[in-house]
Amino acid sequence: MRTLKGFLPSHEEDATEEELLQLQGERVNIEGDHENEHLKSEAKAEKEMKRLRELLSIADDAARVTEQHNLKLERAWRFTAALEDISSPYEELYNQKSPSQILTALRTSYVKNSEDFCKEVRQFNISPTEIMVSYDVKDLFTSIPITYTLGVLDDLLVADTNLRHRTNLNPFHIRTLVSFCMKEGNYFRFQDSFFLQNSGAPMGSPLSPVLAEIFMEHLEDKAFNNMNAACVPRLFKRYVDDIFAVVETGKEELFLEYLNSLFPNCISFTIEKETRNRLPFLDALVIRSPGKLKTTVYRKPTHSDRYLHFASHRSRPVMTGIIRGMVDRAVSICDAEYLEAELTHIKRALYNNGYPASLVSSVIRRRVNMPKVTRPREQGPLVVLPYYVGLAVEFLRFDVHTLYVSIGTYAEIKTNMMDPSSNLSSSY
Repeated sequence: MRTLKGFLPSHEEDATEEELLQLQGERVNIEGDHENEHLKSEAKAEKEMKRLRELLSIADDAARVTEQHNLKLERAWRFTAALEDISSPYEELYNQKSPSQILTALRTSYVKNSEDFCKEVRQFNISPTEIMVSYDVKDLFTSIPITYTLGVLDDLLVADTNLRHRTNLNPFHIRTLVSFCMKEGNYFRFQDSFFLQNSGAPMGSPLSPVLAEIFMEHLEDKAFNNMNAACVPRLFKRYVDDIFAVVETGKEELFLEYLNSLFPNCISFTIEKETRNRLPFLDALVIRSPGKLKTTVYRKPTHSDRYLHFASHRSRPVMTGIIRGMVDRAVSICDAEYLEAELTHIKRALYNNGYPASLVSSVIRRRVNMPKVTRPREQGPLVVLPYYVGLAVEFLRFDVHTLYVSIGTYAEIKTNMMDPSSNLSSSY
């Protein structure tokens, strides 16, 4: 192009008008091609940067929403954290690392979960003269006698010698705060009107399950400390207000009457007896065989086997998580003789919900053969991202398994996002 530019002035006088126009046109075409290539390069770079900015903007927005949400949760849980340290039966849920005296969940009747329950009942030898029954409190949360339970809480706090090592609040302060949350602060707004719950604990409050466990364990202590020895169940397991018991046949109704006499003005128990040697408890079905109890997964008669369809707008880890959850439950609950039938049921249900047979079989094989003891995995920084088609593909390189994703450094994100081999329009 430089040669052409020099050629034109030097031959301007010798060249005809037609030749000059032809040479100038060639120069314009060459310069235009060069400019077009430059514009295309800039447009491509701008497109890549725009995509990076969009992805980082989504991450920033999600992080900001998460921070606001966590701030609200922190305010709601700030007080209850002190109470959880000393009284919650779910201490593992709140990541308690150091040993502490837990005032509830100390009785042998305490049931942690379905797996824990099944392990214990399998070791029990049942007599032909005994019957399996379950008892349940009607509307427990809204039936809890709050004033009475606050007195029980106060006694537990005063007796806790380690309380001062876990919180600066003394028993009086904790009791006063709980009382305020359950009484004065127990209101809601609906259509410009305010309503105050005048009895029981509110559904959805973080304090309600804590107080429910405190009250039910106190009820259990009261029941067994004053019970006629002839009515005492030989097996008694309790998960909050759900009770599984093995008693002498004919005494199950007598035990029900006794339970209902403990707090007759607020607490009412119902009973369910075994039918055809079977009794459901939690999500397990206890099956009576000669001298022993066996377990398998329980589904209500109204259960439809409808799960999140594989064609739904959800990421692949969500789909595989559904399969893992169903298989893990089967492995933890089912006796060996019932496991294969349960896995067959799971496969059929998942096939009907569009899950590929290869994926289902692969997950089942891995979960069934998975070692019982797993090594803890280091967890990096977390950020919550909503699922968006194609976005998950971009973050797969950052160890993304659920909506909670581990994010690398900005440089790593930028490097991977600018990778021309990635396809934002694809999904997995």
